Amino acid sequence: MVRETGFSLLELIVAMGIVLTAMASALTLLHRGQLTFGNEGEGTDIQQRLRIAVHTLRQHVVMAGAGPNHGVRSGRLDSYFPALLPLRQGALNADPAGTFKRDTLSVTYVPRAIS
Repeated sequence: MVRETGFSLLELIVAMGIVLTAMASALTLLHRGQLTFGNEGEGTDIQQRLRIAVHTLRQHVVMAGAGPNHGVRSGRLDSYFPALLPLRQGALNADPAGTFKRDTLSVTYVPRAIS
């Protein structure tokens, strides 16, 4: 009896099932990687914005109370009034006198360009 070379239909179906399972697993991993990569950019952007906000806030708080460098009234401003206040102070939407807030800070200083 002479046997023909090749694969039977059952062997081809089993092989296709194995390849299909492997491809589905690989595509699932690629899809998850793509989602992670997309979210990574947003996280980095948020972190960079937070870093800039903290840097800007730190600059203002460090400068609190700084007065003019020259002139009759040169020197620090905190000799005359508090430079940091836990309330909103200014010409627009100022908080009433005698109140304070935990999430608000008014900073007073003379900028370097003016002093």
